[in-house]
Amino acid sequence: MERVKRVFVPVPIAGISHRALAIVLLSVTVASVGNAQMKRPADEDQSFKFGIEAGNGWHKQLGEFSGPCGCALEEGATGSGFVGSLLVELPSVSSFTFGLKAGIDYKNATGSRQQAESVVIINPSTIDTGYVLAGIPIAEVGTYKLTYLFAAPYVQYRIISEGAFIQIGPSLSILAASHFVQTREMPATVSVQGQTIYNPRFGNSGTSSEVVEDGAIPNVSSLRVSALLSTGWNIPLWGITLAPMVTYDLPLTTVRDQNASGWKVSSLYATVALKFGL
Repeated sequence: MERVKRVFVPVPIAGISHRALAIVLLSVTVASVGNAQMKRPADEDQSFKFGIEAGNGWHKQLGEFSGPCGCALEEGATGSGFVGSLLVELPSVSSFTFGLKAGIDYKNATGSRQQAESVVIINPSTIDTGYVLAGIPIAEVGTYKLTYLFAAPYVQYRIISEGAFIQIGPSLSILAASHFVQTREMPATVSVQGQTIYNPRFGNSGTSSEVVEDGAIPNVSSLRVSALLSTGWNIPLWGITLAPMVTYDLPLTTVRDQNASGWKVSSLYATVALKFGL
């Protein structure tokens, strides 16, 4: 019987375009994921779950706005605050779980800028109020707090059974409270006619820091809409599920349009969910 000889012809990698190579790699990846899905049980978890989720958020201002005092808080202001919610999840369907969480989100940010101003100062060593100086670098510091009550339906896809997952869904928030504080701060030293004055004070208040504005933010939109993108890990533990996760909050609406330019607040959360089966 004649033996059949197999001949393999090498294909030079340099002759394959990047697009073709990417398509091949994508096809292999999709086929691998599909094969892994076929090996998994169709229904991994048939119980309802309820629980709590809590953690901390880091917030960053996009765009800018001006307060009634005319002082502006520019893009890049940052802050952090607590976020907490109650959640419920339906029984899983294959690798997907549908859920809903509702809770409270404290967003805040602080920013500052230097503004050259003409001010009347007090020399604390002589209590002399006769100095009127121009071009003093005054620090304007603004801090705002926004408290929201939110509801966020989501769909969770488990990459690994009882393990890694990704989660996505919209978030609808209602404004519960707002507050804005703007202060002006004197520099540590100023020079007057060759004399250095340490710890100068404002002539109006007699302090090195004075409050310009303190109160609720007017004309803030009562509704906030955003998209929540999460990744995390489900950890079974003594009959409950512990799920640490990281979530990015992508704002889709502005905080306020009047006296503002694209003012939004984006957030990055680090939270832990504790889930109990029913």
